[in-house]
This record gives sequence, structure tokens and C-alpha cells, in this order.
Amino acid sequence: MMIKRRLYLEEMDTLLADAKRNLITESPDTEVYTVSIWTDPNSAVSTVSFDTQENSVEHVRQSNEWNKKYYDEYMAEGDTEQAALFLPVEGRNENPADFRFREIATVKHRSFAPENAPMQIAGGDSPVDSAIWPALEPLLQVVQERARSLFRDLRLHAEARLAINSPEAWYDHEIPMAT
Repeated sequence: MMIKRRLYLEEMDTLLADAKRNLITESPDTEVYTVSIWTDPNSAVSTVSFDTQENSVEHVRQSNEWNKKYYDEYMAEGDTEQAALFLPVEGRNENPADFRFREIATVKHRSFAPENAPMQIAGGDSPVDSAIWPALEPLLQVVQERARSLFRDLRLHAEARLAINSPEAWYDHEIPMAT
């Protein structure tokens, strides 16, 4: 599979600028706690999402509340292996779908070569391991650094973080926003 590097980076630069402008327009006083940038090679789409600390804390609380029920059930049955899947989560919300400003900007890529036409994914819960990732992942890391530079003048929480996706997760390769 091929990706047109220069065009992809141009599309992503436009996406980052749109995301920043949209956040400032929609909610100029927002303090950014987490930024997620992901590209889905199967649909040839990328997006940027912003989260606030308040939203992150609330989603972690809700997730832990939901998990506790199942944790307690499995522990009562003596199934510690299954119960371990429902241990409390610590830290920030790492699910871009639950961010306060989910998909604040999106781009449909022209940079994916025709042989990269969208594929059907069963479930659609995580990025698929495809031949494009060896080329795409380093480009996402370039985009991540560009985003850190572009977003540095937004209102940032002292512990603001920026992540991109990988073949393993929608939220991965997390770095601090402060340089």
C-alpha cells in the first residue's frame, strides 16, 4: 500500500489548523487537557479531538462505576482472570470517542493511493494491522510534533498530553504538550 507523503502532510496541516480554529471559535476559554489525532487508513479519514480535565475525570469515574459491577460479579464467582479485565482505570480518559470536543475537525484523504481503497472491518473497534502502517506511523509522529508546536498557544492544562493512533490503539504514543 502507498501513501503520498507530501500530500498527506499537507492535508494534516490543514486539519490541525482547522481543529485549532474550530476550538477557538466554539469554546475560546477551554483549557485543553488531552489531544488525540488519528488516521483510519481503512476509511482514509483523519480527525482531531480535544478533551478537558473535567470531562476526562467524569468519563473515568463513569467507566470505573460500570466496571465495578462486573469486577464484583466475577470476583464473587472466583473468576479472577475475568475480574482483572474490569479493574479500575487510573489517569485520563484515553478514548477519543468520549472527548469533550470529539472530531472537532476531520479530513477525507486524497493522499491514499487507489490500492488503499477503504476495506470493510468487522467490529471496527481498533485500527487494523495493514501494510500501510510502516509508512503511516512515522508520518503521524511528524504530525504529532507539528500539532504540539501549533497548539502550544492554546490554553493548556499543566499536564496536557497529545497522542496519535497506531496499529494497536486509537490513543497511543502519548507525549506532553509542553516542550
